[in-house]
Amino acid sequence: MITLPVLEEPVLADLPVDGVPSATTTGVQARKPIKLQARIFHGRGTSSSVPQDWGVIISHPYGRLGGDLHNNVVRELAAAIANHIGIPVLRYNMRGVGKSSGWTSWSAHAEADDLVALMQWWSAQAGEFVDPDTGARVARSRPTKFILVGYSYGSLISLPAARTCPNVHALVAISPPSRVVPLLTAFWSGPFVSQPLPATLPKLFVFGDQDQFSSVQHMVRFTGTVCGVENVPVETHSREGGEERTRVRAVNGRTVVVPSADHFWFDEEGAVFDLVVPFVTSVLEAEHAT
Repeated sequence: MITLPVLEEPVLADLPVDGVPSATTTGVQARKPIKLQARIFHGRGTSSSVPQDWGVIISHPYGRLGGDLHNNVVRELAAAIANHIGIPVLRYNMRGVGKSSGWTSWSAHAEADDLVALMQWWSAQAGEFVDPDTGARVARSRPTKFILVGYSYGSLISLPAARTCPNVHALVAISPPSRVVPLLTAFWSGPFVSQPLPATLPKLFVFGDQDQFSSVQHMVRFTGTVCGVENVPVETHSREGGEERTRVRAVNGRTVVVPSADHFWFDEEGAVFDLVVPFVTSVLEAEHAT
């Protein structure tokens, strides 16, 4: 068990985005001596309809290739979830990225362990923070149920936690780098793909048909492997279909291909939001219904 110290109050603030309460920036003590830089949108958790014990963690693409918490998909998706749903969202820099200490590993195992430590840290937080815009003291989010959202490399390191941690209640994998998994894990990919994810865990896999790091066929096979199923049903997403066609049910899993989108999603971020935001909403609704 990793023991995480209580850290100081956040020392830096983001500007608000589209009415979302300001995010705060803090340091997270993962496994010593690693300290991760994280930013938290605390959401609008004042409504009784907004679950008070849920949080979303978004993991970014590979740091050695420029991935960080400021990535276009990571940054905008965090704001979209916090704004439209109202639950807290944390994005962070992995070890060796930005102001996070340490070095990027060659096997992804250290980053996967850091993600587990990050959940433990967030669940242990208590107290209040000062909203930098209003000066008001606001209760700090302290989630005990997590939805993991990983983009590219971030989706890979999210798999072990989604498989083994009981406080992970859903998984979103955006553009999983299926063809290069052996390279990203130093050919030690067993802990990531050898055992299927729980069948009852809500799962959403999203990728473009122009992905530079894989093909649709390869990613569908990868999805089937990590889910433990054959003949994965694949949907094609069309933004013209409106909300009803993009509604995601929190049952087992869903695999969606977005035409004309590549690995980087430039100018196609809206398609990601159309899929992920309803998915997160449906997970919360399913939990509330039970």
